[in-house]
Amino acid sequence: MKTWRVVQYFARNGLVMWAALATIAAEISVALQRGMQWRGDLVWTVDWVPVAFIIVGPVVAGLAAIDTALTVQGGSHLFKRPVTRTPAFAVTLAYAAVIGTAHLVVVAGVLVVSAPPVGDPGVVLAIMVQLAMLTLFAAIGTTLGRFVGVVMAGALGALSVFALLFFASAPGDGLALLEFGGATLPRIGYAYSPTYLGAQLLLLLITTAALLLPRPVDPMHKPRPSRSEVAVAGAALVAVAAGSVLVPGERLVPVETSPSLCGAVQTVPTCFYPQHERVMTGFQEQFWVLVSVARENGYGDLVPRRLVEASRTELPQEARDGTAAVYVMPEHLQGQEPSLWEIASGIVQPVHCAQVKGDLPPSERYWEDLQALVVTWVSLADPGVVEDVAFEGDILSPEQASVMAQEFAQCTYAHF
Repeated sequence: MKTWRVVQYFARNGLVMWAALATIAAEISVALQRGMQWRGDLVWTVDWVPVAFIIVGPVVAGLAAIDTALTVQGGSHLFKRPVTRTPAFAVTLAYAAVIGTAHLVVVAGVLVVSAPPVGDPGVVLAIMVQLAMLTLFAAIGTTLGRFVGVVMAGALGALSVFALLFFASAPGDGLALLEFGGATLPRIGYAYSPTYLGAQLLLLLITTAALLLPRPVDPMHKPRPSRSEVAVAGAALVAVAAGSVLVPGERLVPVETSPSLCGAVQTVPTCFYPQHERVMTGFQEQFWVLVSVARENGYGDLVPRRLVEASRTELPQEARDGTAAVYVMPEHLQGQEPSLWEIASGIVQPVHCAQVKGDLPPSERYWEDLQALVVTWVSLADPGVVEDVAFEGDILSPEQASVMAQEFAQCTYAHF
């Protein structure tokens, strides 16, 4: 019987369809969490879906192990064939095809919902890495299913992948074999590294091939692999471990990008990233309030020349040309409206200054003055903020506020 027919058999009669249903359910559940905050951000969208692998991985490995172990009971002679014609290989291919298709369907769906306005050519490679991970989960299961009983194989398969995800998905000094992203912050300002992802894909495929190589000498009576196959597989896994340490760089690399969705609030230009278009109006409305009350009450010097969205890789206020930053946080992308306090604080807080980036925290005087400046501005529109934040200082005069805001912007404040 040809391998593809065996694959079809397991796809129809094995547990893979249950694994596919679990995959779709888990990934959709993950996609719907936190208000689908990833919408509009391509890299974040693609990285968000595999958060479900913490559930999908153990399920796939456990069920693949059970399918393989059941085959040993009724077709042990088939494991003496060449590796690519064994039931374990067919089970792995069946799971890779069916689970991979289920994953692609979910990814395609969330990309339609996300509708990202900015592309990244590395996305295709990132999705290929995700598919390779799913194949590896199945291969781990079939490896255990070849040498362990049905119940034990299923349990060990699930536990093994769960542990592997815990230890091999966290980024470190080298390449993390199962790193898939899963960020809780926007990815604007970053792009995929083709070098890192290409190396990760290669190592995943080598690991999968190494796990498929060992076959039981006598599946029914002595379910142990031959020494030669263990030696070859072990050498391949050692090479993978060495490659993981030696591969330099990061999965994501900083890229130059500027907010291109621009408008104006009164006479102040505002620019946001097109990925965050859905929240731009909320920020502009609150900024309008701050601009109006500042100009009406003599605090016009607090109003910046431009308001530009910051990213994790770019702070617009570093230009020190009167440009101020606005910060779109995950909470805003989840549906929370920006507050006057958040916008005013983002405008005046000197996070671009070297004095606040060091190992030592700023002085207590700095925090008191920063709070006084923000309270002064926000209280013009919302007097209740004084009581809300338990402010015990004095409201700054227009002259005091102007001087302090200028010192913060130019990093010349004397009490950092």
